[in-house]
Amino acid sequence: MEINVEDFHINDVTEQEDLNKAVFETVVTGGDIEKNYSVEYGITTGTQVAFIGAMDDVGSAKSGCGGEEEDAVIKFTDKKWEVNKVGFLLSYCEDELPQMLKILKRKIHESPERYNVIEDDVEKLITAQIELAVKKLINRMAWIGDKTADHVSNGGSFTNGAALKRINVIDGLLKRLDSEVPAENKVTIPENAEATKNAQLTLADDRALKVFREMYNKITPEMWTDFEENGGFSDLMYRVSPELVRNWENFMEDKALATSLLTKAEDGVTKHSYRGIPIKAKHDVSVNLKKWKDNGTKWDRPLFAILGAKDNMPIAFGEKEAFKKLKIWFDNKEEKVYFRCSFDIGAMIIEEDKVIYAR
Repeated sequence: MEINVEDFHINDVTEQEDLNKAVFETVVTGGDIEKNYSVEYGITTGTQVAFIGAMDDVGSAKSGCGGEEEDAVIKFTDKKWEVNKVGFLLSYCEDELPQMLKILKRKIHESPERYNVIEDDVEKLITAQIELAVKKLINRMAWIGDKTADHVSNGGSFTNGAALKRINVIDGLLKRLDSEVPAENKVTIPENAEATKNAQLTLADDRALKVFREMYNKITPEMWTDFEENGGFSDLMYRVSPELVRNWENFMEDKALATSLLTKAEDGVTKHSYRGIPIKAKHDVSVNLKKWKDNGTKWDRPLFAILGAKDNMPIAFGEKEAFKKLKIWFDNKEEKVYFRCSFDIGAMIIEEDKVIYAR
């Protein structure tokens, strides 16, 4: 595989549009974004959230012809999306091409079926680089975005010196969970309040068990019914900080439960669950929390667990089949390759009372 920098100089408008669509399909609609998030496309600020709730009780005793119109209703949400534009400009000098090719080869080896769909080597390389940047941006914005973000020194919770322009575009899921989930649906993780990072991560031996159990016991009969009626039960999941997963694993080993129904192996990977509900470690969220919310002595509540359906916490793209902008060019004077990409993004919790949140 050989690529010359001049190959990145794509001027033809049609060619750029085709490349944009191909990259969007590979990175977003056909990649990890769709696997990890419930995604709505073609969303603009003010668009009503697409949601139909449970129907009220219907039916009554009847005799003769005709009948009364049912006054029962199906609950619709009056929530509206807010999306904002994000973007990035990447540059690579000509001497960095060999390293870029190494990244590309590794990605092709990991997911040959995805990258083999794209025939052109330059387009494969562009796709690989854009994917790295888009995933990193989305994972940060979707989870820890905060429109009122401020540094610790100013009374905020974000790391002093952190570039807040990379955070204050939208309100992400964690901020929405903090502010929107009702108190009766929340669980406190005591270690989050400790005074040092080491103490925060020194969990009680049974901490994960207690957190998962308390969260589970907060699921009301109405919530179970709603999950079943809307087909969401299969999507119900614990999404938790990696430290809680390790605590859960240690607990099970100590109790000789590691080979019980609490775990199962799929494709050589051990999968955990609690009372039949899968447990997934959110490494990306944990990494971002520790990087962006560090006051030097402790982190801002690094331990978390979310119990709910993925569809109830969607993210939105302003675009349907292509990025708002995707432009690639080579600058002869600078001897650099440039990638510019932008798109609209938003995050939402549709039904706050259908989420159990521990932090």
